[in-house]
Amino acid sequence: MYMDQIEIPEGHAVYFVSGGELTKVGKSKRLAKRMVELQACSPVPLCLEYVVQGSAVSTQKLERALHRVLAYRHHHHEWFEGIIKEDEAKALVSKARLTYRKGKDFSDVYERVDRLLDEVSFDFQALKKSR
Repeated sequence: MYMDQIEIPEGHAVYFVSGGELTKVGKSKRLAKRMVELQACSPVPLCLEYVVQGSAVSTQKLERALHRVLAYRHHHHEWFEGIIKEDEAKALVSKARLTYRKGKDFSDVYERVDRLLDEVSFDFQALKKSR
């Protein structure tokens, strides 16, 4: 939702903000202020897609883990390719929490699975056209 359509929670949080064809995954203690700062620097309207609140330590760990999980979609700094809506954000948060709880980085596995799914999808489309 756009900033003027929701009440933005205060306190430590990890957030997903989309703009154009990108999503920023970041953390902030003062999210409302951070959203104003981000929008002021953005040439496109920004949309707050999802927020996870927690302690300073838990949000720091979660943000780092999310960046690792999303490494294959990295665009620039904390921005990632594609718009990450709420349902996908929830799934990514679950994956990220598993990685930092177990101390493992599964980002390469997720990247390979996504590539395989793209190949299967592409081959299926080609097969449909050839019939």
